[in-house]
Amino acid sequence: MAKIVWIASYPRSGNTWMRFLLANLLYGPLKSSAELDKKIPAIHRGINGKHLLGNQKLLVKTHWSYSPTLPLREDTIGVIYILRHPIDVLASNLQYYLVRSPAFEALGTEEARREATRRWIDEYIERGGSSRAFEFDFGGWNENVASWTGDPLPYPRLVLKYEDLKAAPTERMFDVARFLGINATETRIADAVARSSFKAMRALEEEEIARRERGIFFNDTVEASVQLGGRFVRRGEVGGQETLLTPAQRAAANARFGAAMARFGYAAKTGQALPATGR
Repeated sequence: MAKIVWIASYPRSGNTWMRFLLANLLYGPLKSSAELDKKIPAIHRGINGKHLLGNQKLLVKTHWSYSPTLPLREDTIGVIYILRHPIDVLASNLQYYLVRSPAFEALGTEEARREATRRWIDEYIERGGSSRAFEFDFGGWNENVASWTGDPLPYPRLVLKYEDLKAAPTERMFDVARFLGINATETRIADAVARSSFKAMRALEEEEIARRERGIFFNDTVEASVQLGGRFVRRGEVGGQETLLTPAQRAAANARFGAAMARFGYAAKTGQALPATGR
């Protein structure tokens, strides 16, 4: 049975970026996003018996919270947990789940879209995460983060802040390589970082959309939103979301996520809100 190392995170925290970095480091240049799913599968889709056979180390993506009933837990040997500021996570989920949906575009007017955005943000803050995340049993941001980073786990873990990875990807990938026992040279890591840049991933996404090539970026479930301009790879911003929330929403978000934010050194978001449609 394969030995599992989880690549875990709350949705829209940089999990796919980390998978690109690791796949480009371990297996050489990726030709497609479908190849990424074969090399480093997601437990939620695409994992099969071929992945699990043998005694090799297998990296697996998950957005599930950790629990004693986690599938494959008895064959787990480690976890890399990717942590991102909860307001940036909210903003990225807003774009992914609401703004790129045909139903949002069908609202027709900017006023209607602003109201839909406001309601979506209010519900996200009240629940502590997106409705889609709860539908897939990923839970809320607080609970997801706490499950992987709070109490001791029965195997080693590396908690990696998205912001640190964005600021110094080569240095942080050395940390990841050491955690995984990979003897990687600076050149190999630098090459993997370059091949996994947001510019490179976005170019691959556009190529696959143009070819209608099935994979992470284009498939039956997202085709309608893709035709409206929705994209999986965005800008990967750190901060810059202060104007997305009204003062009341910011206060509610800081109250909802504040304890975990303080634990990991995240400052409360401030700034004057502008009329937002999440675009």
